Amino acid sequence: MLGDRIRGELRNHDVAWANGLKFMHQVRGLRGATHHNPVANNPREALKAFLGTIGLSTIIEDNDDDDIWWIDVGLEIHSPGYCMEWRTDSHAEIVERVLSISEQQSLRITSLGSTKYSRDISSHLIDVSGCRIEPGAQSRGPYNVAYFQMYTTDKSPTFLFYGKSLRGEKILKAKEAPSFCRGLYEVYCNSALRHDSNARIEVRVPLEVGHRVLRALPDYLLRRSLLSFDRAVWW
Repeated sequence: MLGDRIRGELRNHDVAWANGLKFMHQVRGLRGATHHNPVANNPREALKAFLGTIGLSTIIEDNDDDDIWWIDVGLEIHSPGYCMEWRTDSHAEIVERVLSISEQQSLRITSLGSTKYSRDISSHLIDVSGCRIEPGAQSRGPYNVAYFQMYTTDKSPTFLFYGKSLRGEKILKAKEAPSFCRGLYEVYCNSALRHDSNARIEVRVPLEVGHRVLRALPDYLLRRSLLSFDRAVWW
């Protein structure tokens, strides 16, 4: 209603640059707010329930043909007592399957020479990493995937720790460990006892295909794409 009023006032005052004015609405902070089994449950019903939770059902049903709505859809793999990590050499095959593109396309957009592809190395292990991709127009596949990422949830315990630079001299001469180091060490010790790490795949797609993506990835593909570490060993 507010958007319509603003557009109307600008139109009535002949503000030329406001012709076709659009507004962007972004709903954040809802990761994990709802979940469902991608095989046993109906994703269309899950999507409908999610939109109802955030009060967008009516807006979506009545939306203008010119409006474009996007949604981030995630698939999470969990194994109790373990930390899951992505294999670096799995990126191309996962991308090929999720985006429904050719092997040639997936290899191209997951190559280190691609400007739209970034790897997130885990614990300095180059063979263990997630990734982030912004597919070009020719590689978005039938679902029109605008953004793709593979990552793990082991960053959540350390999320509140800001980057810090410490001089070796200060550490060696201190009577006790700096509070930053001591706090970080305690977080790792606590995580080794109780914090599993899950592996996630996430895609940003038009809302109308949100119930069709990340469906029924074969077990064999996930098994050869993931590494599983005992929780205590990983932390």
